[in-house]
Amino acid sequence: MSVPQFPPELDRPLRDGFSLDDGETRRLFQPDAAPLVPRARYSSAARPVAMTLILDRNQLAIFDRFYNDELGRGARVFIMPDPTTEGWPLLAADGAPLLTADGRPILLAGTWLCLFGKSLPSRRPVGVSFSVSFTLGVLP
Repeated sequence: MSVPQFPPELDRPLRDGFSLDDGETRRLFQPDAAPLVPRARYSSAARPVAMTLILDRNQLAIFDRFYNDELGRGARVFIMPDPTTEGWPLLAADGAPLLTADGRPILLAGTWLCLFGKSLPSRRPVGVSFSVSFTLGVLP
């Protein structure tokens, strides 16, 4: 069985409300008379991501079908474009985009293997659209 792909019809997440954190790989030990002491617990951990999408009614139906049917209400892993990398231009040291021989910008590519996190999708009407907020775990 193949890994489902995040629907390409859905827009990128909003910058407002987007956060990508490091996964917790430490165990914090509290000695009797000293500050917390971090110790290694895992070699890698899922990275939590909070995001919000603004979707029209058609896109909301696509998202709901993906979440409910393809992912079994969010229980399966899936692949999605990395919104911090995918489709952004590759830049030179001075900030200018690097171009191909025919003048087109070179675009970065990246994907995540994800699982829905603790905060499941929450839908809120915004005008004629919907704001859908949720957390993901980006797997190592």
